[in-house]
Amino acid sequence: MEQLQQESEAYKNFINSINSDITRHEYDRNFCYFMTFCKITDYEEMKLFSSSILEGLIRDYVIHLRHERNLSPATVSSYLAPIAHFYEMNDTTIKWKKLKKFKAKHYNVIEDKPYSREQIKTLIDAAPLRDKCIILLMSSAGLRRGAIQYLRMRDLTKISKYQLYKVNVYKKEQESYTTFSTPECARFIDQYLEWRQRLGEQLKPDSPLLRISFDSVTQINRPKTVSSTVVGTMIFSLLDTTGVRAPSETGKRTELMLTHSFRKFFKTTCINAGMNPLYSEYVMGHRSGLTKSYFKPTDMELLEGNDKTQGYVAAINDLTINEECRLHKKIDELTKKKNEIEIMESKHNEEIQAMRDQMSQILTMIQHNPKLARIKPEALMKKNAK
Repeated sequence: MEQLQQESEAYKNFINSINSDITRHEYDRNFCYFMTFCKITDYEEMKLFSSSILEGLIRDYVIHLRHERNLSPATVSSYLAPIAHFYEMNDTTIKWKKLKKFKAKHYNVIEDKPYSREQIKTLIDAAPLRDKCIILLMSSAGLRRGAIQYLRMRDLTKISKYQLYKVNVYKKEQESYTTFSTPECARFIDQYLEWRQRLGEQLKPDSPLLRISFDSVTQINRPKTVSSTVVGTMIFSLLDTTGVRAPSETGKRTELMLTHSFRKFFKTTCINAGMNPLYSEYVMGHRSGLTKSYFKPTDMELLEGNDKTQGYVAAINDLTINEECRLHKKIDELTKKKNEIEIMESKHNEEIQAMRDQMSQILTMIQHNPKLARIKPEALMKKNAK
């Protein structure tokens, strides 16, 4: 039955006109919610409403979302977007200006905030290896929950200089962008991939970076990627078991958003660490308008910055969650500075010794010929060199 529905002209016009896999999945799911509200299972039937009846259904749906499900205007908009797209692609005109009056103006249902480093550490300490990687990809690379399921092995490139990964997100999609992991995150990813290989999995470029739980005998080389739902359920469970987020009333949002608060931690930490704000927007996939058209930093500029501004490297220490890892990095930085100071000191001592040797040569020449005392030292050195 589902296959027949997906072969209908109305469905094909709707779903095949969406470029992004992620948007396609979300639009398909959210439009199904509207179909359920209308008590209809056939896409073709959704086209048969008259304009007045359809607008009445959409109005009632908006009221249902606002007052019965207690959704914010911004969330209501995300539920209306696929409806608008479906009817636009199937040549149905809707008076959206009038209907949007029922949505109410945008406002924050609750003032949300980022996770703290301590809260993220609590979640990581309680999480199994795979889930540690997921949490760190969201908090130290700024990934959206929906991006996790599309990561493949080919999307990671190790940058040995910093012992971290460059991550291509939404590869081959319009939303494709580059971000980076911390060395801490890279170590957990390496451990996770090594574990899968020890079990006998053959990792290929198209293999999912993060796979669902599996039977190591029958499913080892048939990996299935984790879904957005799996990620959300995992974080919800960790929040519950660790007590990081207190249970909320049914249907009520809390100041700690389930997964988006990891991105808020990433953004806030990058800015506070001195990373160029435009660079931080780029590595989060936030590009639009003139910035997208004319501002084109290279991957290495995003990572290292340049002589005028700082890149991702400036935020690595602050994005590192484990205190021991942060201390190791601090020690490495201090050791590097100490080595640089020692090199400078050695060079300085060599220069001083060279000057002393020159003065000794000049004094020796004057002792042999007192008349040379009237000649400038530079001339004497040139004469001695000849």
